[in-house]
Amino acid sequence: MRINTSEYLTISGFLEEFNAYIKTNKELRKTFEDVNQTVKDVVDMSRELHDAINEATKELSSRIRDIDWNETMRTWRESAEKLGERGWTFPLSMTPSEVVEFSEIKDIDTAMEEYFSHDNGYAYTSMKRDVLDHKLVENWKGLLEQCFNSYENGNYLVAIPNLFIIVEGIARMLISEKFKKYKTKQRTSLKGQYEKVREEVSTDRIYVVAYVSVIGFLNQVFQQGNFDKNPTRFPIINRDWVLHGKDTPSNWKKVDALRLFNAIYSLTAVDFLLEKPKEQLTEA
Repeated sequence: MRINTSEYLTISGFLEEFNAYIKTNKELRKTFEDVNQTVKDVVDMSRELHDAINEATKELSSRIRDIDWNETMRTWRESAEKLGERGWTFPLSMTPSEVVEFSEIKDIDTAMEEYFSHDNGYAYTSMKRDVLDHKLVENWKGLLEQCFNSYENGNYLVAIPNLFIIVEGIARMLISEKFKKYKTKQRTSLKGQYEKVREEVSTDRIYVVAYVSVIGFLNQVFQQGNFDKNPTRFPIINRDWVLHGKDTPSNWKKVDALRLFNAIYSLTAVDFLLEKPKEQLTEA
């Protein structure tokens, strides 16, 4: 855009008058000085913030480099396995440090109840949403929704046998394809199938944490009832005892339903078992 001489003189004259006005008006001049100082302060603060962020980033990077990731993964995996052996799969919403911490808690059932009820049941609500939205539960979704409703209305006794059916159904669906090549004429228990396929699961992948906790859980909650040889009830609720009518419902607790909901939650992280091997993908 071109400005002619007349327009230039007009603008120049206006600026001179405006500048003269500012010089004579102390209050306005003070306002402009304050604005200039504020701008300068903001610029200085931005530089300081930028320097602080750079320094913090360097420190964080240094600490991350110093972490022994193999040791961290090993500790996390072993703690998840401990949880499984105590009747709990690893809750997917837990941080690695929480998994380690919970694996050492004596009263694990109470601790888990508190974990899922904390903050207005945030962890429970997240678990419920993620489970019901997962394609893995599609065939059991209607039954699972009724189990959640029963649990939330205090009717957890009704939910427990049905939750065992869902856990077993999903667990078998996940492992059946991978276990085919190990099949023999001799019957292999569900936990035995997971133990066998474990050899194929890479130990450096995060989902192995969920996998080992599922194995530990199956070893406890799905161990054979052996009613004749072992007439005494197991300390942790047992699949055979419940579904074969050996257990008395008065022994069941609300936390047992929560235990089974969480097992389904953990199984959704083991859906990698459904992935086809690379050679099969190539053939396809």
